[in-house]
Amino acid sequence: MTRLVALLLLAALSLPVEAGTRVVASIQPLAMVSMAVARPDTEVKLLVPTSASTHDYQLTARDAETIASADIVVWSGPEAEPYLAALLKSPRAGQTVITLSKLPGVVLRDLRLDPADTRKHGRDPHLWLSTRNAAVLARALGARLGNTLAAEHFDAEMQRYRSRQATRFAPVKDIPLLVAHDAYGYLLDEIGLVNVSAVVTDPEVPASARRVAELTQRVASEKIACMIGEPGFEQGVAVRLFANARGNLVVIDPMLSGITLARDSYTLALTHLADTLYGCLVTRR
Repeated sequence: MTRLVALLLLAALSLPVEAGTRVVASIQPLAMVSMAVARPDTEVKLLVPTSASTHDYQLTARDAETIASADIVVWSGPEAEPYLAALLKSPRAGQTVITLSKLPGVVLRDLRLDPADTRKHGRDPHLWLSTRNAAVLARALGARLGNTLAAEHFDAEMQRYRSRQATRFAPVKDIPLLVAHDAYGYLLDEIGLVNVSAVVTDPEVPASARRVAELTQRVASEKIACMIGEPGFEQGVAVRLFANARGNLVVIDPMLSGITLARDSYTLALTHLADTLYGCLVTRR
C-alpha cells in the first residue's frame, strides 16, 4: 500500500469532527494555516519547535505521544518531513492525517538553479510558501473542522495578498535576485519575480568552486545587488560572491519563525517576508 493513501480520501476529510478537536501541525507554517481555520474550541499544537531544523530533526518520545493524542495531524509530506513518514503510516483509529503534498489542487514545483535550468534537482519541498497551496490546506482542514466559512475567508485573503504583491513587485520583477538555495520559489513565482538564481538547490551540499566562480562573475556583470539567505546560512559564501561588488544580504526564514501563532499569523509572516525582499531589491548599497 502506498503511504497514507487511505488517509487522503476527500470523502473522509469532508466529515466534520466533534467539538474540542485537537490539531497537531508538524511545522510552524502549517500551524499558522491551521490557526486561520480553527474553531474557538479547537486546540492547535505545533510539533517541531521553530528553533529546530527540519533537515535533521529526530522525533522524541514526547513527540510520539503528542501525535498519538491528536484528532487531526497536519504535515507537509515525506519529502520535507521524512522523520514523520513511518509514524504517520499507521495512525490510530479515529485519527485523521492531512498530507499537504497529496491534497488535490496542490501545486508542486521543481527545484532549479537558474531561470533556464531544466535539469532534474527534485521537487521543492517548501510548498507551504505558496498561498494557493495554503488555501488548499485551509479548505481541507476547514471542512474537517466544520468551519468552511473561515477557509473561504482565508482563500479570499490569499487572493488579495497575491494581487497586492504582484502589483507592488511588477516594477522590479526583472531585477536579478540571488538566493542561497532554492527555498523561496513558490512565493517568488507567485509574486512574479522571474530572474532568480540559487547558489545551490540542496542546502546540505556546498556549492562547487565552479558554481561560486560563475556566480561571482554574474554578480558583477549583471549588477546583482540582493541576496537572500536563511538562518544558519554560511555568510562567507556571500562575502566571496560580492567580493568585487556591493550588495544586500537579508535573512529570511522559509519556516516563518519569529511570529506568534494567531489567526492572521500566516498573512503577517508572508507580508513580512515580502517587505524584507522588496527592501532588499530596491535598496542599493
